[in-house]
Amino acid sequence: MSKEKNKKDYLSAREIAEVFSLHPQYVRDCARLGIFPALKVGTSWRFKLSEVEAKLRQNAAIAVERSLLSSTTPNQNE
Repeated sequence: MSKEKNKKDYLSAREIAEVFSLHPQYVRDCARLGIFPALKVGTSWRFKLSEVEAKLRQNAAIAVERSLLSSTTPNQNE
């Protein structure tokens, strides 16, 4: 695999932030906390776009499921 191809496989926090309309510091924090899969290269983080996208989809699905479950819980104030 060429270096150019390899370089494009991994994106910076800024590039991931641009793709998903997130703040770069949020992306770095998610990497540091293990929320986003990432590699630390010196002082920078590198991300595989497909892995971050999969994690975001997984988290969105969990949020939707929780929302649906909470909306079907009977309201005790009625």
